[in-house]
Amino acid sequence: MSDGLFHSQDVDLKSCKIVTSAGKPLELKDIVVELNYFEDIFNNGISGSLVINDSMSYIQIYQIQGNEALILAIDKPGLDNPIEKTFRIYNVSNRNVAKPTNETYILKFCSEELLLNEQYKVSKSYPDAKVSEIVKDICTSFLKIDDKEFPTYNIDETTGLRTLVIPNFKPIQAINWACTFALSADKGNVGSPFLFYENRYGFHFRSILNLFQQPSFRIYQYDEKNLGSDSNKFTKDLQKDYVSVIEYEFVEALNSVQAVKQGIYSNKTYTIDPLRLKFGETNFDYSEYTKDAASLEKGKMPFSAQNRFGDTPDKTPGVIKFCISSTGQSENKYIKDKKITINENQIEQTVSNRTAQISMLCSNRVKILVPGDIELSVGKVVEFNMPSTVYTDKSKQKQSDEFSSGKYLITALRHVLNQQNKFYTCLELAKESFPNSYTDFDNSDPGWKGVR
Repeated sequence: MSDGLFHSQDVDLKSCKIVTSAGKPLELKDIVVELNYFEDIFNNGISGSLVINDSMSYIQIYQIQGNEALILAIDKPGLDNPIEKTFRIYNVSNRNVAKPTNETYILKFCSEELLLNEQYKVSKSYPDAKVSEIVKDICTSFLKIDDKEFPTYNIDETTGLRTLVIPNFKPIQAINWACTFALSADKGNVGSPFLFYENRYGFHFRSILNLFQQPSFRIYQYDEKNLGSDSNKFTKDLQKDYVSVIEYEFVEALNSVQAVKQGIYSNKTYTIDPLRLKFGETNFDYSEYTKDAASLEKGKMPFSAQNRFGDTPDKTPGVIKFCISSTGQSENKYIKDKKITINENQIEQTVSNRTAQISMLCSNRVKILVPGDIELSVGKVVEFNMPSTVYTDKSKQKQSDEFSSGKYLITALRHVLNQQNKFYTCLELAKESFPNSYTDFDNSDPGWKGVR
């Protein structure tokens, strides 16, 4: 880190070339005013923008029209682990005259796969296949994503065979739909919290619960103290700055009304089996779910307060869904006698859990601004130690906030290179649990009972 890196916000923009309609590369790094690079775990590709200050009329001479390729390479000095990707420019916007001799405009870019997704459709039947195999085939056959960008270790294996008929969907639409049928083959995975996303390390098909079980990639602190060795003050200060949070903002805290509306604490799925003429009911109960499911932290979300009718939020379903089920059909006597193979969709395990799990992850979100770090990516786990606003012991050292600190999953990030050649990374962090459990409400307490 110290070899060539003199400031935590230093950056090395190695390449920012566009390949024009004539097939000639045009290097733009010297006229880039601002670079924005976006990753989002709930989107399916990378996007970004370049603010260009053009005094050479490149936009006219090279006929930049919004269909060019962008070859981007960003590194930290001395790190030698650059983000190296080729994107497609899809729009030229905000073109303005800055001075009589130059103009500014924005080049918007995205992953090639996002463009391909809009151009092609998938109409295919997948009999007797795992969902992970279906996703891999769509990526390979329709989007032509190679193994380097979508390696096997980026794919969480699913269990059970499914028969899916994809009716003229866009490729990524088909993948997102297939995610709702996926059940993880790994222990500690409950339900169907699978996501398909891209980060600097390629494409991923991962279960959120598997991501929770990663070791922490970075530990950030808003007010870092005594990091590094006192024998090398330069190294100590540089390392301190590299993992220090410049500023933070909580953008979403647990909203009890939204939690009920989204079915986080309780939801219900009614199923209909048209073959056997059976009606079923599956209930999601947050208190039962947390006994078996993997989580970031040990502390649960608070749900112990009773309403005036004596019910806690996990006892009243906030969301009700209706689905067609084939679960149990293979045990039917008639089907057994005919020796018909049926791949049951296990909808009872997927719908209710997934409904709660995705909303659960987004219920607590914080944005932090840190020195630019190209090794970060969505899908990694980091720790954020936020100091309490009061001194809690005689040593005059602030302790970490016991609920807002702890592990978070990176769900979105933005790398920003500004006009002063300073490099920042804005992270959106989310979590569904806490380092410590909140105190349960004493629902029999006269003071609490009196206000209900």
